[in-house]
Order: sequence, then structure tokens, then C-alpha cells
Amino acid sequence: MLMLRKLLFLLILGRAVACPAQGLEILDTLTQSAADFSNILVEGDTITTIGLTIDVSISNTWGIHFTQMDTFGNIINQKVHYADESFTSAQDLQGFIKLKNGQGYAIIGNHFATQRTYLLRLDTEGNFLYLKRYPKGDGFYTNYWRYIIEVDGGFMVSLHKQYMSDYTLTVFVHRLNYAGDILWSKEVKEHDDNVDTGLSLLDNNTFVVAGVAYNQVALQSQVKVQSFLVALDSLGHTKWKLKSPLAKEENGPRGLRRLSNGNWLYFTHKPSYSNSLISWTFYPKLVCRDSNFNLVWEKYYGFNSDDGGLSDIKAYPGGGYAATGTLTDTMGYNMGFTVRTDPEGNLLWQRFDTAFMNQTQMNNRLAALDILPSGSILMCGYATNYTELTTYAWLLKLTPDGCVDTLFCTATPTVAVQEQPMSIGVFPNPAHSHVFFDSGGDHLTDVSLYAMDGRAIAVYLEQAANGYRCNISHLPNGLYSYRVVTATGQLHIGKIIVQH
Repeated sequence: MLMLRKLLFLLILGRAVACPAQGLEILDTLTQSAADFSNILVEGDTITTIGLTIDVSISNTWGIHFTQMDTFGNIINQKVHYADESFTSAQDLQGFIKLKNGQGYAIIGNHFATQRTYLLRLDTEGNFLYLKRYPKGDGFYTNYWRYIIEVDGGFMVSLHKQYMSDYTLTVFVHRLNYAGDILWSKEVKEHDDNVDTGLSLLDNNTFVVAGVAYNQVALQSQVKVQSFLVALDSLGHTKWKLKSPLAKEENGPRGLRRLSNGNWLYFTHKPSYSNSLISWTFYPKLVCRDSNFNLVWEKYYGFNSDDGGLSDIKAYPGGGYAATGTLTDTMGYNMGFTVRTDPEGNLLWQRFDTAFMNQTQMNNRLAALDILPSGSILMCGYATNYTELTTYAWLLKLTPDGCVDTLFCTATPTVAVQEQPMSIGVFPNPAHSHVFFDSGGDHLTDVSLYAMDGRAIAVYLEQAANGYRCNISHLPNGLYSYRVVTATGQLHIGKIIVQH
């Protein structure tokens, strides 16, 4: 069933931690309870996004929404497609590509309840062409189609499944024609458990599937992981393999690319453990390896997080890279995370963004990015407003220097909330053991503190007359940035010096 829904946009203040610029976020519910953006594509002056939305009027069915805007945010095309079963679970991102020669778009994903996967084809205007479903196959519990690339005569798709017999995960690569028929399938397996992390085209007869392999052991603290690349020819025959050491240094190549000197570049994260049995934490990094997959360099960004990591990377015009994702701070808040680097991975800037703040819970995630010809960076994802019990698709635009860009002018009705002048006292500055935030009696809903490398700092607050006192005695000497949000929605950003 094909349906059309009008998009509803809310334009609000972008809360920047890097610089106090006037900001924008586009937040889109599409329907009554939830929506997200999972991928974005910039072509000239057109921004195309793909994502999910739930329609509570038809048994909470998840559909795919397709939106096109100009670079000022004016909507020029929008469509939502539903089918007889949901296209994918709420958490799964989708593969999404624009095809050559004006052939429209291809989208892959899975239905969580049945583990049936799909290939959806849309024309250049986002209109429905065809939908093809694929069973998970005998002997498998799960079936996750994750990455798609266009090749001569059709597509290559990478995916992973879980066997019923021993519960291990294994990677497959499918070769499809343009009608969606599977021409051949190749299993790619290293060690015990395998998950695909990317798919790349080197030339017309060399396709590289990237993945991560885990060895099975009794205790999670003893698990070792290995990043690997497997090159296949057009018939599915293995041409070569490359592997990292079996250790705990990274968790699979993502955003893989071959550099002009033959080196490999990708983002990943370093797994570590908060205890011996329960949960992993993730430290995002960019990794460069030589043609034999030996480590050349690696650079870390953000901070060690209980959730998230980087999710997308693009080459930046003129050199270097931009990457985006999600990290969780020490309070358990999920926030969007964006990084820009030089060609050697050295950090130029990084920042953290939230669409909604909440004192007890926060869920703001960025999934993908693309770059405008001007050098401005567009990120997309979703953000949850717990007061409204609604999840919004989220679009954020940054300038090349990492500040939130000027306001969009949308063609649809909007509600704008501008940054208000705010009288706040922050003293002493430099501070020795405590710093006082004097808000004139206005209740503060959020006080955030960040090191200059972007790391979130745990904040310990004590309520005092007309404001709050923050204990900074545990911090090393140096410069820190702070962000204060009041109950009336006012935002204040500045810097303090800690000098013991």
C-alpha cells in the first residue's frame, strides 16, 4: 500500500557546545509517535533523506519516508511508503543508494518480527517501483541486510545471519540483478562469530566485504576481536583476505576506503569493559593501515562511551574527513557527535549536539552525514522528546568551522524559538575549587561542562541562593567550556579557567 503523508516541521534552537551561534535543527514527526532519518544524500542543491516513520492508525506499522529539500531547507518533495508488514525495526539503519543513469534509488532493510528482508526500488521522485521480500532461510534465527552497492547489471548486498545449530553469526554477500533476483550467494566466515561492517567496490571485478570476527569464550572479558577484509570477484570467488591481529583493539572496519597510496582508512571503536561480564564501552577512532593491513596510525575522538560510536564518514572537500555518530556521557545521555579531521586524522574540531534535553533521560542520535558544495556539513538521525513521548527525525547543519549554521527557511509552517539574551553570572573565573552559576533565580534544567577536546565532564551541583554551585576541585588546571539551559529555554555558553 502506498500512502502520502504531509511532513510536519518544528524549527527550534540548535544547542551548540563549540560556539554560541544562531542555530537550526529540523525535527519531523511525520505521524503521531515516531520518525527517524537513517541516511542522507547531497547532490548539488538537493538534499535527499530516507528514514522510518510509524503510523499508529494502521496497527503501528513502520513505513519508509522519502524527503527532498533545497539547501535552505525548503521541502520540494515528500512521500511515505507503507506495506503489508513493517519495513524494518525502529533501531535498524537502512542501506540507501542513488542509482546511475537516472534509475532512481535502492533501499534495503529487514522486518524485525519475521526477519524477512527487503529490497525497495523508488524512482528519481521517490515514487514506488517495486518491493521484493526475502526469507531468512532454513536453519537461521536472524537475517540482517545492511549494506548495498550498485554494480554492473545490479547490486551487491552484505548481510549477516545467526545459525540455529550453534547460535554463531556468519556473513553473506548476495549478488542481485536489477529485478532483485539473487544470482549467487557467498558465505564469509572467520573464527566463531562474524558481523559485516561494510561493502566497497574497488574495480569492476573486485568487491571488498569488511567485517569483524569474535572468538567464542566463556567470559566476555576474554573475548578477542579481529577486523577483516575479503575481496571477491564478480562470480563470488575469493581473491584475497586481510586481517588485523586477534585482540581487543577495534571492532570492525566501517566507512572503508582505499587511499591513493594503497593504504586503507576506516573508522571503528576500541572495545573495553566496564566489568568482567556485562557491558562493553566504545572509544571512537579513525584507523589507517597499509596495503598489507599493518597499522600505520590511529586517532581517538570524543570519549569512552557506554553506547554509540561513529556511524558515518565522508571525505571533506579539499582534504580530510568529517564523521558523525552518537556518544553517551557519564549521566547516561545520548548526544549527537560530529568530528572533522585533516588527512592524517588529526582533530580540527569536534562537537556534541542535542535536540531535546531532559533531567533524567535523553536520546539524541546522529546516523549519517553528507557535505554541501559550500563545505557545510549536514547530519541526520533522530531525537526523542520524553515530555511529548515522541521521536522526531532530526536534521542538523554545521558550517565548515563546526558552528551551527544559519536558520533554514522552510516552506511549511514552523514554530521558531530564538536564543534569548540571558543574564547569568559565572564566578569566580578563574576558579579554584567551585564555580557559581547565578541565574537570577531562574531554574536551571541543565548544566554541562566539557574539556576543550570535547569530552563531557561529570558535573556535581549544589543548589544555592539564586543559582547553583559546581564542584570543580577534581579537574586539572586548564580551560573548559560550559553550557547552561534554564527552565524558560534560555541558553548560555561560555568558558571558565580552572586554576588550583
